Amino acid sequence: MIEMNRSNFKYILIWLFILSVLSAIFLYIKDSHRQSEIWSFKTLSLSTSRMLLHDNNIYFTDQANHVYSLSTDGDLNWKLDLGCPITTLKKIIIYEKYIAAITAASYQTLYPETVTSCQNEERLHIIDRNKGKLINIKGGDLIYSNGFFNGKVYYSTSSGLYKSEITGTEEEIIIDSDIEGDMTRSLSSHFSFHDSMLYMKNMDQHVFAFDLISDEIKWQHASDWQPDQKDSVEPTRTSRSLVYDEGVIYTVNKVQHSTAADVYAFDAESGVILGRYRIEAGASPGRLSASDKYIYIPSRDSRVHALTKRDLYPVWDVPTIGPVRGAMVPYQGVVYAGTQAGSIIGLDEETGERVYRYPTDDPIPGTPAIQDGIIYFATNGGSIHAVRLPDK
Repeated sequence: MIEMNRSNFKYILIWLFILSVLSAIFLYIKDSHRQSEIWSFKTLSLSTSRMLLHDNNIYFTDQANHVYSLSTDGDLNWKLDLGCPITTLKKIIIYEKYIAAITAASYQTLYPETVTSCQNEERLHIIDRNKGKLINIKGGDLIYSNGFFNGKVYYSTSSGLYKSEITGTEEEIIIDSDIEGDMTRSLSSHFSFHDSMLYMKNMDQHVFAFDLISDEIKWQHASDWQPDQKDSVEPTRTSRSLVYDEGVIYTVNKVQHSTAADVYAFDAESGVILGRYRIEAGASPGRLSASDKYIYIPSRDSRVHALTKRDLYPVWDVPTIGPVRGAMVPYQGVVYAGTQAGSIIGLDEETGERVYRYPTDDPIPGTPAIQDGIIYFATNGGSIHAVRLPDK
């Protein structure tokens, strides 16, 4: 009996030692993460916004109707209440001293289940980014997308494309869908400007190149989408993502009646298709980004795909810890993203191998920003964080 008690006591000591070592490792990891965090900032509501960096300031939105400006030291510059939910799918944009943000006309509350009207109808808001003051409001119809070019603001509605003064009231319709036809209605993608061209696509995923000097459509690509057929598989999964990079337009189109999505590469000058790549699981939610070498697309099955530029040849696709809702951000040979599982991950640009992970308490639904070795991101817990990345 004494020998048995001694044996049990020995095993208890061994397990206590193992637990103490594991606890020490856990505390070391936790402390090392705490040391790499430079600051955090609490918002009034959760944020699904991407982080925008400009002139050593960070701009983002929350879901309590606010636009924020923080210094890169984490100090609040200003906070502006627009009175209505800010539609994060229609991303905020910076141009010179201005910020543009689109608000929704109403929103449905969780309790009680009612539709609540806002102080403003759906509008495009122009904000002085230095002072945080609202200086102009545009629109009067459902606004899909917007952007700035050559001192003008452009925005699309169900009736066409408009060009307007930034601070004034003068505006003109430069694509009238009643004249140009239904293909030009609902230009809902992110706008991409290069030289004097505007690239965009509509809700039926037709792609357009519009000459801003002649006010004419230079080329267009008609998708396979059949607007008279209701999509039988997740009809809301069409992608707004469209980017210009080194003479090529990249976009993601949902395949009708399927979970799949097709990545396209178009020659920006002619509209000729240079490459096409299908992701069977679908893009999530079709946010593209580019490094010097590759194009990156998160997919809905919690993977990230890297493709060669132009021809879209697959380089690698790897699983992630939870879905990536924002875009991948390239930085010094690593591509970073936030995940819904609550972490920042970094993948080697060449191999897709995970080389970095920073755990968080909450999911990270938006796109981070990186500057001078510091990554800035928002969480669903209503907090903004600045974390120093390791030296490569």
